[in-house]
Formats: sequence, C-alpha cells, structure tokens
Amino acid sequence: MLFKDIIGQSKAKNSFLKMIAEQRLAHALILKGRTGIGKLAFATAIAQYINCENPGPTESCGSCGSCSKISKGIHPDVRYILPIVSSSKETKPTLSDDFFPQFRESFFGNPYFSTQEWIAQMDGENKQVGIKIAEIRDLKRRISLKAFEANYKVVIIWNAEKINNEAANAMLKLLEEPPEKTILILTVSDTGQLLTTINSRCQRIQMHRVEDAEIADYLQHHHQVSPDHALQLAQLADGDVCKAIELVKEANRSVSELYMAWLRVCARGNFAEIQDWVDILLKENKEFQKMFLAYALHKLRDSLLFSFQSNQTASATPEERDFLEKFARFVNLGNMTQMTRLVDDALYHISRNVNAQMVFSVLSLRFNSLLGGKVLI
Repeated sequence: MLFKDIIGQSKAKNSFLKMIAEQRLAHALILKGRTGIGKLAFATAIAQYINCENPGPTESCGSCGSCSKISKGIHPDVRYILPIVSSSKETKPTLSDDFFPQFRESFFGNPYFSTQEWIAQMDGENKQVGIKIAEIRDLKRRISLKAFEANYKVVIIWNAEKINNEAANAMLKLLEEPPEKTILILTVSDTGQLLTTINSRCQRIQMHRVEDAEIADYLQHHHQVSPDHALQLAQLADGDVCKAIELVKEANRSVSELYMAWLRVCARGNFAEIQDWVDILLKENKEFQKMFLAYALHKLRDSLLFSFQSNQTASATPEERDFLEKFARFVNLGNMTQMTRLVDDALYHISRNVNAQMVFSVLSLRFNSLLGGKVLI
C-alpha cells in the first residue's frame, strides 16, 4: 500500500513523514478520523514505509520483497487485529486469524473496504462485534517473538474503539512496555470510546474528511463514473469515500435526471404522471430511495441560493444550473422551508420501512400544492 494510493490526507502524510525525519516515531500511533476516509489503508502504508528496503523521502519503493508482501497482506511481521463476531458456545476462542483470509481478499482488493461491509461478510448484523481479551492475550504471546524478516513488527488494530474494557486493560501492558522494534497502530473514529490511559500512551495523527473533488476524481478513474455523476455522488458522500463507493453501486440510474423529472410532474400535478414517476422509484431498493431523498435535500438548498441570486452552487452541472435557475422562480424562503421539512420527513419514514409508495405519492402531491401547480419549462 503506497501513500499515493490514499485519497487526500496530505496533512496526515506530512505529519507522519515529519515524525520519521525527526526520528520521533512513537511505538504506538492512533490514526483518528471519521469513517470512510482511509485510516486502515493509511496504517498499512505506514507499515510498508517503515519496513521498505529502499524507501524514498516520501514513499516506499513498492517493489522490494517487503513492500510486495505487505501490499498483498502476506507479510509475517505485519498483523491485523479485527473486530469480529464470536460465539459464547465455542470451546476455542475466535480470533482475527480465523477471519483473516476473507478480510485480506476484500481489503487488499479495495483499500476503502468499509466496516459495514466487513460486518455483513461475517453475518454480523444484529450481533455483537468487537475485540476481546482472548485476542489481546494471543497478540501478547505472538508479539514477544522475534521478527521473521522486517525492520519493525507492526500490529494494526482496526476500529480500536471496539476493544472491550477487559481487553483494553490487558493491552495497557503492551503500551507501557512494548517489545523492541514493534509499532502498534490503532485506527479510531471516536477516541472518546477508548480508555483514557490508552489515549495518553499513543502518538496521534489526525485524518480529515476527503474533499469532494478528490472523491469525484477517484470515482471517475476507479469506478468509471462520469464527471458530473461522480461529483453528485461525492457531494452526497460528504467526505466519506466508502459511502461514495457504496453510492456508485446503488446509483444505477441518474439521480439528477430523476430529481428534475420529479419536480416537473409535481409542478404539473397530474396524478397519473406522479404515479408513473413513483412506480419508477419503487423499482429501486431502499438505499437508492434514501440516496434520492438525500440528493433532493441538497438540491433544494441550491434552489434557494439561486432564488437569492447566489453563485455558491458552482458544483452543479450546466444542466442542473439551467434547471435550478428556472425552478428558482417558484421558490421562496417560506415554501422551501416546508419542502425541506417534507423531504426530511420522507427520508425518516423510508429509513424506518414505511410503505414507499405512500411516502413518495404523498410527498409529490404536497410538493404540487407548494409549487402552486406551475409548469416547469
């Protein structure tokens, strides 16, 4: 895993490289940031850099034996501790190693493999997923052994906030007296869920939301998404690359075209046309329906900006801008507030499995009332 494979995160990269240059890399690191921004990939890139046989000033070589093994998830001195599903009925404790082959295939095939995807792979929905004491005991035994071939033994703990209290207390000993030439890297979304004593013993690297333009560029080059559509999905993902990739999978039709068609039939108020449009949306799954409503909320805000002659909608495509300019004639602060509330309520109901046909039919008719039945050109 190379740093250049990670989208954005220039500040985090510079922070790490500065630690290396100043020879102050700690034995324990916390990579802290919101979900979906590449913390696990960044941790792997760190492991690869510090064990590279021919590192450059800012990047590992990517071709030596160590880099090759780490990039495939087969290096004997780089270990992953994963949040897993375990059963109380098992006589032998379940460990990360039991799940590692399927994890390796998924993560090294897609460095933005999400926690939700991982839980689904383990059939862990509605089950307790975590890191337990047996995992840390096994880690302490293994980490005390001499490295096979690397400069550093590296332990990457994915979603370290999933460590339960018993396991966290057991891990403190490792943090207080780490074996020589051993680096522990914890990826964490919420450091408030970690023991204070663990937080205080780790050097922190802050990671940030990924910019919309960076996500859009990634979607274009890695998922063959058109520039306009990529930007739409990036905006909806709100800095979360994993979410953006999931949206690509769900977006099997143009959300923008569907949205503009919806407002046109709402404005005309023809019940048969509204039902035809609703029938189109009902063919999509719930995640797509939620994505459509989230997109609608975003674009309603843009319409209000247009109505005040604001130019803060530079991210809109030319076709969208043309439509928004025409639609802006029919909106004001009063009806836009009501529209936004109606869409927000619809999103709430769809998320809770209320009948989708009823939700979208009622929403469309109420929009017709707020638009005054005017036809959009």
